[in-house]
Amino acid sequence: PWRKEVPVPYEVWLSEIILQQTRVAQGTPYFEKILAAFASVEALAGAEEDHLLALWTGLGYYNRARNLQKGAKQIVADFDGQLPNSFAELLTIKGIGPYTAAAIASICFKEKIGVVDGNVYRVLSRYFGIETPINSSSGQKEFQALANECIAGTKHPDLYNQGIMEFGALHCTPKKPHCMTCTIADSCHAHNSGTVLELPIKLK
Repeated sequence: PWRKEVPVPYEVWLSEIILQQTRVAQGTPYFEKILAAFASVEALAGAEEDHLLALWTGLGYYNRARNLQKGAKQIVADFDGQLPNSFAELLTIKGIGPYTAAAIASICFKEKIGVVDGNVYRVLSRYFGIETPINSSSGQKEFQALANECIAGTKHPDLYNQGIMEFGALHCTPKKPHCMTCTIADSCHAHNSGTVLELPIKLK
């Protein structure tokens, strides 16, 4: 329901926060009822915390809800109730990290910032044969830089980011990737070297 021809930044932000640690099928009803209760950033900022937490019941990780409201109050105070339209400014909002900022910036404002989640780590590490651990600081920097490099040449950063995440979630999966039907398998380093199931690498 948050994917629209003209994305609404508030709705994309709300959906991204809800979908942290939560599957789409589970999160969608929560998105709909929270949006119905608080239709704008201003409404969310002015809500009673108990009301918000009651609507959040069942999703867990309640700090997400608290930080969401803190972020809404900050947006009202500092940005006249409108989400900032750049990756850098989005990062200044409470509860918005690099992944969420990149998602909002690319989907809503067409900024060429690569989204890096577990799916993207997997696709990039396999395709380019990157062995840097994804949970190391050097790895996170390397993958973000590569994601930004990959997205730089596209005219549609919103579609690119959504596409690579879905490709990782549905096709380049962790345990049984669909390499035999993959259209980029011939140029995939991991496929050609037989290391698909060894990548990405994660420090224990």
